[in-house]
Amino acid sequence: MTSSTKTSAVSAISTRIEALQNAYVRMKEEGVADGTIMGVLSYSDYPALSKYLLETVRANTSTQETILGTLDGSIKDLLGMKLMFTQQLPVTTAGTRTNGAVNGASQNVNYSAVSQSTTTNGNFLTQTISADGFGASATIEDGAIFTIAGVNAWDNRKGASIGRLQQFRVVGSYTATVGGAVVALRIFPAIIVQNTTLTGDLGVNNAHATVDAAPADNAVITFLQGASTSHLVRALIARDAVRVETATLESLPSGENASRKMKGCPLTLRSHRYSNGDTGVVSTRFDTAYQTNVEPYGRCKIVRVNGA
Repeated sequence: MTSSTKTSAVSAISTRIEALQNAYVRMKEEGVADGTIMGVLSYSDYPALSKYLLETVRANTSTQETILGTLDGSIKDLLGMKLMFTQQLPVTTAGTRTNGAVNGASQNVNYSAVSQSTTTNGNFLTQTISADGFGASATIEDGAIFTIAGVNAWDNRKGASIGRLQQFRVVGSYTATVGGAVVALRIFPAIIVQNTTLTGDLGVNNAHATVDAAPADNAVITFLQGASTSHLVRALIARDAVRVETATLESLPSGENASRKMKGCPLTLRSHRYSNGDTGVVSTRFDTAYQTNVEPYGRCKIVRVNGA
């Protein structure tokens, strides 16, 4: 391996580790407890994590057996979170949009206006804003992440700005007008500003604030993912962010039936064994009934990590 190749490899490892660490910090900023975070990564991340942990373990152990034993457990329990590796991660492709700007001041809302999904499921704590400057007929993809200049994330527990720009997720796909504007761009979280002088219904904003200030007119919108680029999506997910509900299925009228609760996942599985009297072929089928839902504040406890 040449010197330039080694440098490139070290840089790639550092980038992946730093991305994971930043995602972990984001989860902690949202109040997620250690021991409840699950990471879903690509198999391509495994060598990078192995290299990082191997060097770390070598610095603190002396025998090969100890190194290998420690390494195997540490990779899947990094930074206090359990990791799962898969080749089924989705790839997101950004739209053709350029960075834009907020079109109009005082586009913040009250918590009472966004506390219920009155018309469409999944719109809890979302709102629409008017923005422009995205480019003529530009596309904005569902899931695009952007920041707004001068709008920092708010820590409700501490009652202070976190000190970084709030990240907003686009909900739905959009195409800008010929002038590059989108009149009703739905985003999460809603722009809720704390104001300790308010009482009653408006005073509820204090407990649910998401930013330290409303965006100014023409405040710059900056997308985190470059236009028309593709990224493999990893994620860190808090255990209580997603709820899975299952049901025990009734027995079928013929054949052999059995129901079992699965270990390691909240599902109940029904097996049905039956045969064809004409051919003697015996078949077995398995069925399960389940529903998954993201909890109301679950979106705040799922962090996406984009990468190559």
